[in-house]
Amino acid sequence: MESTSAINASPDTEDFAEKEEELHSKSEKFPSSTEYVDTESDEVEEAAARAAIQGGTFGLILGILACILFKLSDLMLVLSFGAIFYSGRALYYGLRRYVMLIWRALVGLLLGVLSVGLHYLNVSGQLQNIMPF
Repeated sequence: MESTSAINASPDTEDFAEKEEELHSKSEKFPSSTEYVDTESDEVEEAAARAAIQGGTFGLILGILACILFKLSDLMLVLSFGAIFYSGRALYYGLRRYVMLIWRALVGLLLGVLSVGLHYLNVSGQLQNIMPF
């Protein structure tokens, strides 16, 4: 019986308990690192959300230009792909990271896809049957 009490009260376990208590007291003196990261991550997330909305705006502008200028040249198809890219990326980030629907990006994506259809109808000659101008 005396040997078990000697094992429980060994100097190694006392040193371990003192070190653990010392570390715990030191951690209470310093603020946790998550407070610093939280303030910085809020700013980063806000900037990323603004960038996603700005990408939706770029997609909308490119989609409008692609629908208006599709008759000029086949190179205007680049505007369509730009609208689809920016709008699709803004929709993905908005839905995936922030769980919000960016309406500008949705309209830009639809206009980009519509302008691809207009290009196809114009090249195949079917657009003259639909719109005679």
